[in-house]
Amino acid sequence: MKKLQVFLSSAMNGELNIERELIKFLFNNDHILTEFYELFAIEDHSSPNKIEDAFCSEVANSDIVVFVFRAQLRDAVLKEYNTAREKNRLVFIYLANSDKKEEKLNDFISTEIFKYDPGFYSQPQELCNKIKNDLLRDLLNIYTKEIHLLPEKENSIYTKKSTLTPQSIYRFFSIDRLLNISKELECDNLSIDQLISLSALFIDYNANYKIALALLELALIREPSNWILHNNRGLILETIGLTNAALFSYNKVIELDKTNDTAYYNLGGIYFSLANYEAAINNYKKALDLNPHKGNAIAQLSACYLKLEDKVESLNWAKKAFDLNKDEAAIVNLISAFVLNSNFEDAMKFLNLLNNTTVIYKNILSYILYKQNKYSESLDMINELFDSGFMDIEIAERKFYILIHLKMESDSFEWFKEIEKTFPITAYDYNNLGYKYIDILGKSKFANYFFRKAVSIDKNLLPAWQNLQFNLVSMGEFELCIDTCDEVLKIFPYDKGSMGNKTTALVELGRFNELFEFNLEKMMSVVGNSYDEEKIKDIIEESFKNAGVAKDLFNDLLRNFYELNKIKNKSGV
Repeated sequence: MKKLQVFLSSAMNGELNIERELIKFLFNNDHILTEFYELFAIEDHSSPNKIEDAFCSEVANSDIVVFVFRAQLRDAVLKEYNTAREKNRLVFIYLANSDKKEEKLNDFISTEIFKYDPGFYSQPQELCNKIKNDLLRDLLNIYTKEIHLLPEKENSIYTKKSTLTPQSIYRFFSIDRLLNISKELECDNLSIDQLISLSALFIDYNANYKIALALLELALIREPSNWILHNNRGLILETIGLTNAALFSYNKVIELDKTNDTAYYNLGGIYFSLANYEAAINNYKKALDLNPHKGNAIAQLSACYLKLEDKVESLNWAKKAFDLNKDEAAIVNLISAFVLNSNFEDAMKFLNLLNNTTVIYKNILSYILYKQNKYSESLDMINELFDSGFMDIEIAERKFYILIHLKMESDSFEWFKEIEKTFPITAYDYNNLGYKYIDILGKSKFANYFFRKAVSIDKNLLPAWQNLQFNLVSMGEFELCIDTCDEVLKIFPYDKGSMGNKTTALVELGRFNELFEFNLEKMMSVVGNSYDEEKIKDIIEESFKNAGVAKDLFNDLLRNFYELNKIKNKSGV
């Protein structure tokens, strides 16, 4: 596709020089504009013809005309405008600090030829940003169509090979659908770079990830080995929640270019979001090996080690990140590392680098107070944040923890119900929040709600089941614990934690016959027709370690198991 020619007309006699220079700079430094537009500037004209005629000739040959002027409408500008109107050119009109008093000017701006309403701008930068945004939005209008963009099967990923794509590409859209989209969007003549730029434009201005994804997959049909296309696809797929597909895309980049630090960094980002901090660290370090000056990887390494609560490494990387870039994020990570090391003096010193009226400052101060066990003071700071209208999940959870520490169980549960209304809570979140109750209080009737919610979302979340069992035992709810253990053992038949918790509950209830029967049945299922004495001892000890079973009962169980196993072997069962 040829670039659209943009003619910039502005006041003469040395006026608006700053505006002209800014517009030229904007065009030369915005990769999307440079992919689609070619700029003519009024001061670049060198025609020997009379200036009004020369400019009108350029207007006639341009796709877009941009008028920028002050209060006085000059005859040359008016002639250019009339020529543009006759040629049905796209016209943008901008008034720089105009009072709209001149009669010709009023007539000029009252017509309907211009694409966007004229604006009045006192600052050159404001004017130039408006021109940029209008041009980009007009570009979107050219390529925006009403397209049914969902694939044939919702959320499916196509991996089919075709004659058009010699190597398999992990696609969201089928080949046929992509070809239809290409036809509907009328983008057959776009270059690969233009498809990439247009994809970015749809994300930045419309947040239309599916059109953006379709454009990249169209480009991949032509250039399946273009690493930028795979990388940008990964960013979109990660954003819309298709994590495995995003991982495929980033790994594809590395397959094409093993020295690509960007792909390793993006892989680190996915693993960080999945809370797999060790894998994230591994990829961030690979990115740094390839590009030692990659400051964002250094910053993310400090964040990873903070999540892992590694005192030494979190402080080490936080200091490196701060030395490279003393921005707000680097300061916050460094403060957090000092807090993790119980170095509250340095934490407070660096806190003073932040504006003490900002939300960030108050949030970090409440965190420092919380870690110093100054729960009431931290709570006051948090309530001040909420009173000002700010509510963040991390701060909201901190208030929840503080209320538990203050032994205000009912208040903490009521506060959580407010959190639940505002933020999405995952199964892992429910489990972790419930664990906080039993970690601080030893047992809690409210914790059961969290563990039950966790397993209702994800029945395979074994830690939540085991936490629920432990809490039920702690509360003396032995029958409920047995029922819960039986629920889990249907899903995980040989889960040692559930076997041990059921054993504990049966001992507490004095149901020893059922206890022996249960443990023998489970052990026979595990070891089959042959047995290893040490393995059996290990299994029994695991089941009984917290049950307080007397040594003689333990030995009786072993003896009974051996006798039953002999009978089983003799009978050929």
